[in-house]
Amino acid sequence: MRNKKQHIPADIESFQTSWIAFSQAAAALNWPYDAHQMTADDVLVVDTQTQQALEENKPQDGPRFLSPETAVQDAGRPDGRIFVLMAHGEKELVRRLRNENPDGTIISVTYGSAVSILSAKALLEGLRFSFLFAAPGSGSDYVADLMQANRMATTIDLFDSITAAWINVAKDFNPVRFAASKIPDIDASTTRGKVCVRLPIDCLETMRKRRQFLPKSLKSYSLKLNARCIYMVRRSKADQAALLRVTNEHPLEEDREPRKAGLKFANSKMPPSADLLPIALDLMELEVRFEKFLGNLPQLRVLTYEEARTSPVEVLNMLASFLGSGLLRKVNVLDAKPYDFAPKWRSRMRTQFKKDVETFFGLEINGVGSYSPALLRAFSDAKD
Repeated sequence: MRNKKQHIPADIESFQTSWIAFSQAAAALNWPYDAHQMTADDVLVVDTQTQQALEENKPQDGPRFLSPETAVQDAGRPDGRIFVLMAHGEKELVRRLRNENPDGTIISVTYGSAVSILSAKALLEGLRFSFLFAAPGSGSDYVADLMQANRMATTIDLFDSITAAWINVAKDFNPVRFAASKIPDIDASTTRGKVCVRLPIDCLETMRKRRQFLPKSLKSYSLKLNARCIYMVRRSKADQAALLRVTNEHPLEEDREPRKAGLKFANSKMPPSADLLPIALDLMELEVRFEKFLGNLPQLRVLTYEEARTSPVEVLNMLASFLGSGLLRKVNVLDAKPYDFAPKWRSRMRTQFKKDVETFFGLEINGVGSYSPALLRAFSDAKD
């Protein structure tokens, strides 16, 4: 039996931080009210802490909150739908409410309507999957949009921003059931059944630490689905860290609006190197840990953002061949500017960051050969 204590953060501070992050994410996206088009006729069953996290962004015509303790007695009375969102025990409570109220509409906020894993398997017929693994700030959004624009695959984000925040607080999150709930919504009619699922490796790492999902399971599912796997990285960790630093100033503002993101990048202040270095080191640690697992994947291609930005036609043809589409007759190249910093801004940032890193590590006074030049290249150098 799984030890439930493994799901609970080790200290109170990290636990509170997780809930604060979730509250901010929910408020920024007006979730779950807009996502499920909840009205005053609906009921939202939540535990006390989740209710506190969601109260500040509840609309005036939003649903009535109901505690789990009174849900079974009271849930059958409203005319509207009954939604359930629980940090722990959501699936079990939904099942119980459906048994108590078989004529009612009981919906799990996390897992959607009643879609069993077995019924989801039947919906996989005719779909050809690939996985796009990527660290935060790696530029995978640009590659995913390129693939979508060229009808190479229908790209979907399995774990969007709000799900990533919810994973940190949901003690019994089930990623397989969550993935199964998304399958009925997949429309791959314009891509001949090809689907590319983008998987952020920081979410996978969170689930690994919380024992919700193990890396070896990815190999099992990739084999069962005969899925191609793409691993997306960014050579310049300075760029990657700066991207995260800038976007975190406006958290979850526009995950899928690259034009607005490009405007934000253009007007951004230069982040101090003291802020970037810890982010860069954390990213490198995250990627190294995940890369230990990559050797287990049977069909894998590694792609850098710098390659995609400077040689999009070659990259798209490589991906088309890898995914089984053959060479593209006509390539639709998207402008990379909205997805990244302006070249001059990036050059100034790299130069300053490299100087600060040299000073921090004392590299400018060390003798030749006393440090690895690869360290600085990883932080700042990348072919544009």
